[in-house]
Amino acid sequence: MCNPYRRDSHVVIQSVDRALRLLAEIRNQSGSTLTALSERLGLLPSTASRLLSTLEGHGLVERDAATKAYRLGPAARALGRAADGTPDPVELLEPIVHELADTVGEQVSLAALDGPHVVHVIAVDGAAAAGEQVVLAACSGRRDSNLNATALGKVFLAHLPPRRAEAIIAGLDFAKTAPRTITCASELRRHLDRVRRNGYAFSLDENTEHVRGVAAPVFGSDGTIAFGLAVHGPTIRLSRARLRELVPHVRDAARACSTTLGHSGPAGQPTQRPG
Repeated sequence: MCNPYRRDSHVVIQSVDRALRLLAEIRNQSGSTLTALSERLGLLPSTASRLLSTLEGHGLVERDAATKAYRLGPAARALGRAADGTPDPVELLEPIVHELADTVGEQVSLAALDGPHVVHVIAVDGAAAAGEQVVLAACSGRRDSNLNATALGKVFLAHLPPRRAEAIIAGLDFAKTAPRTITCASELRRHLDRVRRNGYAFSLDENTEHVRGVAAPVFGSDGTIAFGLAVHGPTIRLSRARLRELVPHVRDAARACSTTLGHSGPAGQPTQRPG
């Protein structure tokens, strides 16, 4: 009798085979839902859900918070770049992040959005190099879920497609973690309108007391937000006047990052006063 899980003299492990078929289907038809994937591959929804959850945990797929549809995740995209020789965008942007940190003498972060979380993919301690205190120790790799309270979070929410942004806002708990945390969706939306007009965001003692930051969006070649670039520091060093001085440095570096990624959009908006 023919063994359905032996192909070309190689033993096929059923769960691995199914997971790889799911991955290939998502590659071929990005934006497929669990139901559609289950039907096309002849899998029970519960089986497909478990396999997709495992793939998502390894960063091979990701699910859109608004549509619940699946697309290839960052790990799969990185494998694709490695296979065809496409440079890693994070590696391309790293020199610009280091240059900004050297210029401002504060900690600088480049962050990406992973579902409803902001993930710091590069953190450069420009403050330490300048002999100053670093306020966000071990920043690289950190995941933030309170997007309402951080400059990076607000930059992403302001520039995401509206449905995706609203799905993330609906999942925020708006916990008050510092004196000036934004604690309701309506206030956050008003704040995001300002961020969109000005092209950058402030966090003024909103996530952590006595810590401030300013962030700007980095756009990819398709015009969508790819990363956020931020400068963080203690309130004692980042007065409102100092934050206003930092804005052009952050925006210029973010534009340089966008240009490096192939974006050719407008140069930006007028300066916003922090507060």
